[in-house]
Amino acid sequence: MTNGRISSLSFWCHRGVLRLASWLLLVAALLAAREVKAGGQGPVLTMTEENDLFLNTDRHYTQGLKFTYMFGDDEVPDFAIGWATNLPSLGYEVQHAKAGFTIGQSIFTPADTATTALIPTDRPYAGWLYLGLILQRNGTNQFLGQIFGQHRSLENLEISLGVVGPWALGKEAQTWVHQLRGFDLPQGWSHQLRNEPAVQFRYTRMWDHRSPEVWEPFSIDLIPHWGASLGTVYVFGNVGVTVRMGLNVPLDFGTSTIDAPTVESGEGIRPKWGVYAFSGVDGRAVGWNTFLDGNVFRDTDHVEKRNLVGDFKVGGVLVLKKVELGYTYILRSAEYVSQQQRDAFGSISLKWKF
Repeated sequence: MTNGRISSLSFWCHRGVLRLASWLLLVAALLAAREVKAGGQGPVLTMTEENDLFLNTDRHYTQGLKFTYMFGDDEVPDFAIGWATNLPSLGYEVQHAKAGFTIGQSIFTPADTATTALIPTDRPYAGWLYLGLILQRNGTNQFLGQIFGQHRSLENLEISLGVVGPWALGKEAQTWVHQLRGFDLPQGWSHQLRNEPAVQFRYTRMWDHRSPEVWEPFSIDLIPHWGASLGTVYVFGNVGVTVRMGLNVPLDFGTSTIDAPTVESGEGIRPKWGVYAFSGVDGRAVGWNTFLDGNVFRDTDHVEKRNLVGDFKVGGVLVLKKVELGYTYILRSAEYVSQQQRDAFGSISLKWKF
């Protein structure tokens, strides 16, 4: 394919993506006008962009883009009402339920994108395009609250459908970005994973323990979590913790990266401004990672993965009434046996609370 054809295809693919994102923003703005019950949180629209170019690298998990829209508290579709009202909460009193949807794309490449040859010791090229449904419940844990002070719980269930392979447009997206930035074009996408459906389920449980305010408006939060993921893309269990500290910290569960669970539940009261820093760790026991193990339904390029992977993150968030802007630096341990060095990437999130 000539460079001219690549440029034309990339332009029209990304024009379509931007048009879809624009329609999502319009729909979100219209839906945001719906009434929310007193004390609950209104709709939330979040855009997250992740790239290793923020740290001057271009390898492995190299790009991610995700749009998420969460309806206001207690605006749950009919088919999910049974889950919201009848499923045992196991340890906390449910106060609000909510739902939302997400659309995203993630791109993975080997470290050397200048060669057209297959690199058997490095991870294969791969793209993942998906559309997901999010269901959440949140409330207070009365038992722990009596012992430790204010204590809130969150359950998050995400179900996503999508595709891995050329139909995920990973080649077109990376080519477009490289053309836009004036970088050399990636040459090995002919070795990417093949087309196949991608189905993913993810469950996460989180707790937010906020220290008593000794100096208003300063506060410190401890947010432990655990979860599990099952599907054709990932199979893993994870556990971790995040610590936040700052001024006028919102009563929510913090910010999240693309491969972390969507976190949008919080109280309806918003500070006029706020700023906080956070740091956290997350450990995974990985049974399957299609971006390392290869396609599920056929034998394709793959590498020998590591079963234990850890993330360290640090970042900050600026809150201005309805808007939150956050940045996260993520350092990830080696994900496969032949990997020579750890990976790092940056994550920028822009959140609008209606």
